[in-house]
Amino acid sequence: MINALVVSGGGFSGLAIIKGLIKSEFIRTILIDCYEENTSRYFVDVFYQAPLIKDEDVFIDFLQDICEKESINIIFPSMEYELRLLSLQKRYFESKNIHVAVSSSALLGTLQDKRLLKQFLMDEGLPFIPEIDIDNVERLPVIGKPLSGFGGKGFIEIHHESDLINYSIDKLKKDYIFQPLLQNFLEYSIDFAVNSQTIASDPVIRRRNRTSGGFAIISESVFDEDLQNLANHLILKLVSRGAIGLFNFQILKTDDYVYISDINPRVGTSMVFTYGVAINLPLFFCSSIDGKFLKFGSSVHLNDRKSMIMVRYLEEMYYFREPAGNIKGVVFDLDDTLLDQKKWIMNKFEILWEKHSHILPPREDFLSLVLWMLEEGNRSKTIDAVCDYLSLEQSSRDIFIDTYRRIEPVDTCLYKDAELTLVELKTRGYKLALLTDNPPDSQKQKLRVSGLESLFDAVVFTRECGKEKPDKGAFLNIAGKMCIDAANLAMVGDNLFRDIAGAADAGFRLKYWIQRDGTFFNFSEQNYLKLGRPSYRKIGSLRELLWELT
Repeated sequence: MINALVVSGGGFSGLAIIKGLIKSEFIRTILIDCYEENTSRYFVDVFYQAPLIKDEDVFIDFLQDICEKESINIIFPSMEYELRLLSLQKRYFESKNIHVAVSSSALLGTLQDKRLLKQFLMDEGLPFIPEIDIDNVERLPVIGKPLSGFGGKGFIEIHHESDLINYSIDKLKKDYIFQPLLQNFLEYSIDFAVNSQTIASDPVIRRRNRTSGGFAIISESVFDEDLQNLANHLILKLVSRGAIGLFNFQILKTDDYVYISDINPRVGTSMVFTYGVAINLPLFFCSSIDGKFLKFGSSVHLNDRKSMIMVRYLEEMYYFREPAGNIKGVVFDLDDTLLDQKKWIMNKFEILWEKHSHILPPREDFLSLVLWMLEEGNRSKTIDAVCDYLSLEQSSRDIFIDTYRRIEPVDTCLYKDAELTLVELKTRGYKLALLTDNPPDSQKQKLRVSGLESLFDAVVFTRECGKEKPDKGAFLNIAGKMCIDAANLAMVGDNLFRDIAGAADAGFRLKYWIQRDGTFFNFSEQNYLKLGRPSYRKIGSLRELLWELT
């Protein structure tokens, strides 16, 4: 497990990193931000409110404490504010085996000063927007950009000489760089990463088709060989000067010229575009620590890529926070709540094929047949359905059943939010329990492989106690083992009838219906509620429990 810390990540920039990190089941994501209420905290595993960065000594002490407490492996900056400070502290963190996704102080100084950036581009033979002497403006309009500004803030447009009356020329020359105000151009944004081994990712190029308040709301993938070559050239030069971390830069293209306008040594809010083309830059950076299980994407030949448009819009989430003390314990279902049951079954059939391939169809054909039978509802009779389809004799069927039962997959098949959520709830003082149907031997095997059993204060295999869900006796049984009244318990499960209705009949205070993609059941909420069945709270991830159960 890699513990990744996102600094100042409460806004959209941090959220762009977090969306990449949480795609991996091998990343635990920790967030710090100076604002207690922020968007990103609802997507991470752990959140801490941080002191302001301007109080540098206090902030660094806090950061070091969090790194030790959470065993941090990687630090990702989100905003411009912390780059310099993290770069200065990089040697300390590296001595603690913590990788910091930030460039050298020298390179930061160059990229964060637009005049020094212009000189860098000039020295490296890269295209740049020419600087205009504000004392001798021959052609208007021009635009003035703060030398150390970012995010399009503080720009000054001069359309007429009279516009300069309101400004001190000396101050403008000191604090701004002036350039031609381009009227008709295409704007391209390029995202890439350089890991701690100074290996650069593929650059991802997109055209900003529509912006709102500087925020790209519609972007489109671009496969232009000239732009690709320019991006690769720039990346090579940046790496040679100490580039590390996530980057974003802009290219402006007119009818006659191509310019590099800005290079940001940090994440851009629209980096989420890269996920659409299957390149995950935060995971690419993490891969320099342990890339064995991290899938971060790779380059695809220009001619093989399909055009993609990203449309960004606002979306809402709703949480109902339960007052502290009302809930003392949480009961979980196992299959399709904590563990991906189809994946578990498919893993077992894959091993079964390896043991009996001499009498079975080719691997891909056999596994496709198994999945077909599963998806058509033959969950408990999959082997029978497969053998019927293949016209296999009863003796083969018996051998397969015996083999299947003995197979113990290495892969736990847990959902990526399962163990992290259980551990966090346990840390917060909740008692945890497991209430599961299906054959006990099968369920015990899943627990043994997953290693989850130690996290539960009580476990009930309903077939051993003679009352299966939704019988309220099964729920009262687990409540008794937990020594908690049902009125102080929450139930989490994937089955509206077995888990939710059963918990309601037993008097559980809260019922959470988790709906994941690709599970065995696809319930109609409308029909269920129309029949007057018990109400529930719907969640798409176990992480959401962390914000409801405060």
